[in-house]
Order: sequence, then C-alpha cells, then structure tokens
Amino acid sequence: YFQDEIKLRPNLTVRLGLRDEMTTGWNETNAHSANYLYDQNGVIQTNPLIGRSPFVENHAIALWQPRVGVAWDPTGTGKWSVRAGFGIHNDLQDNLTHRLNSNPPFAARVAIEGEPLLSLIPIAGGVAKPSCQVVGQTNPPCSIFAPGGLDPVMHTPTIQEWSFTVEREITQDFAVQLN
Repeated sequence: YFQDEIKLRPNLTVRLGLRDEMTTGWNETNAHSANYLYDQNGVIQTNPLIGRSPFVENHAIALWQPRVGVAWDPTGTGKWSVRAGFGIHNDLQDNLTHRLNSNPPFAARVAIEGEPLLSLIPIAGGVAKPSCQVVGQTNPPCSIFAPGGLDPVMHTPTIQEWSFTVEREITQDFAVQLN
C-alpha cells in the first residue's frame, strides 16, 4: 500500500494511494474445493473439478487499485470540513464462499422434516440424531445437494466505494455532520 498526503493549501489536503490486493486465489487446505464446470452450451457437467482451488487460472495477482481523498475547510477557520473519498476494492472471498458453500461431494444442506427442533439439539446424557441419519452413511437421505459452479478463469470482482461528508462546528463540544 502506497499513500501520500499533499497539503495544497493550508485549508486543502489531498490524499492519493495505490493498494495491491494480490492473493494466491482461493485455496482449501485439504483439497476439498469442488467447482462444477459448464460446457460450451451452458450445461453443468456431472463431474466436478476437485482440488485446492476452484480456479484453473489465478487472476488475483497485481490488483492495483486507487484510493483518493480530499479534505477542505472552505472558510479556513477550522470550523468547517468537507471531505470526499473514492476507492476501488477487490472482493473475492464473499462471492466464492456464497457460491461454493454447498457443493458436493464435500458439502450439502440438510433438510429435516417432521422433527421438532429441540429433538435435534444435543441434550445432557446423549446426543439426539435426526431420523434421516443412517449409521455409516456419509450422505444421509435428507441431504440436499445443490451443485453450482463459477467461471474457473474468473477475474476478481471489484467494488467502488464513494464517500462525501460535510461537518460544521457549532460550539466547542457540538458539531453537525451530513453524510
């Protein structure tokens, strides 16, 4: 992260920055990442790509993004403050976690119908088990698999963030702020 603050006038400051949000991609420690791929016609394939990452290419290298900020006191008295800022941020983790959190064969959602909630909660003296659980079976009959995929050569999504604030000191201990 590089940043410089430049005081153009006693009442005007500009801050410029550049941040590299490089990552090594999204990696699962035990190679339990499953990504269902699609063919040229958009049809999901039955065999997932399984490994440490759902990607075949890492496009999360050298993601240099700008940051800009301005602070200005229009009167120069120290009683006013007008601030504005802008930045671009990369957001890989949230998108991937949401999309890949229930991909088989390592994860599934469980739907249990006709069982009172309290019968599923561990109770002193024993552990209640859902009626759909079968001993020795990895995926009980109540498992719901929702295979999904994402582009294995996807570029990291970006988010633009803007801010604007005006602040006015009314008394020494009281100020009004508008965002």
